[in-house]
Amino acid sequence: MRLPFGRQELIGPNDARFTEVMMTLRLQADKLNRTAARLSARGKELFEQCVRAQQEGDVSRATVYANEIAQLRKMTRVVMRSQLSLEKVILR
Repeated sequence: MRLPFGRQELIGPNDARFTEVMMTLRLQADKLNRTAARLSARGKELFEQCVRAQQEGDVSRATVYANEIAQLRKMTRVVMRSQLSLEKVILR
C-alpha cells in the first residue's frame, strides 16, 4: 500500500507468509486441475480403445481396458475430492 510522500507501509511477516501460502495453494490447485484434465483425456482414450476392441471381438483386451478405466475413474474421484478440499481452504 502506498502512503503519501512516497513512503510505503511495511508489510508484516504474517502478511507476507499469508501471501506465500495462498500462492502455494493456488499452484497446487492448478496442478490438480491439470492432473484431472490429463486423467479425463486418458479415460476417453481408453474408452475408445475398449469399444474398438469389443467391436473387433477381442473380449480379453476389452476387459483389460475396462479394468484400466475403472482404476482411472477411482483416481479421478480422489483428485476431484482433493480439488474440492483445496478450494474450500483457498476460499476461507
